[in-house]
Amino acid sequence: MILEIKNWHVWFGSHHVLKDINLTFPSKGIVAILGPSGCGKTTLLRSLNRTAELEASFRYQGSILFKGENIYAYRDPGIIRKRIGMVFQNPIALPLSIKENVLFGPRYWGMDKVSPHELCERILKRVGLWEEVKDRLHRSAQELSGGQKQRLALARVLALEPEILLLDEPCSSLDPDSTQRIEVLLKDLAQEKAVIMVTHNIDQAHRLADRVILMREGKVIEKP
Repeated sequence: MILEIKNWHVWFGSHHVLKDINLTFPSKGIVAILGPSGCGKTTLLRSLNRTAELEASFRYQGSILFKGENIYAYRDPGIIRKRIGMVFQNPIALPLSIKENVLFGPRYWGMDKVSPHELCERILKRVGLWEEVKDRLHRSAQELSGGQKQRLALARVLALEPEILLLDEPCSSLDPDSTQRIEVLLKDLAQEKAVIMVTHNIDQAHRLADRVILMREGKVIEKP
């Protein structure tokens, strides 16, 4: 197992959001997390890549082990956010060109000897965007459609080669064609890495997931 959650609790101020979560995740495949709004699904994802702690009132109890190491023992949470990448529910396009959106993370962390153009082309092809944007790489990413922005957000995360990919309702605001493109991509990615996704769509969970986890009121109520 690549990831293990042990006796995990989260509070925001006095609000007890997650309650005694115990889960394990394999190194490949898709795990879907289902549950009603407000049950703690997104907080669980944000706990896994240490973005939950960006809220000042966050506190926790328990441990999350990534390859046997406690992720909250790292002094620099950016290291975890690089290795456990997250795509949020609302597509985010940085106020940069399409190309610079893809290269944002690699430029921050250091690109070594990788050609920026080759990296950009490879990643955009991976998410099925290259043919749609190859002639306007230097145009603003804000010009893209919602479905294209979601694939661009995926590209920005994948450019850092994360070992785990987290997705919060990745298709909730997309049309059927864009949803199908994202689903095909996720099935492909799951052949090489762990994909953990939150969804309200039961049919989508059954189409994609190797395993479905059900949550309610901050607790896991079913984990086959």
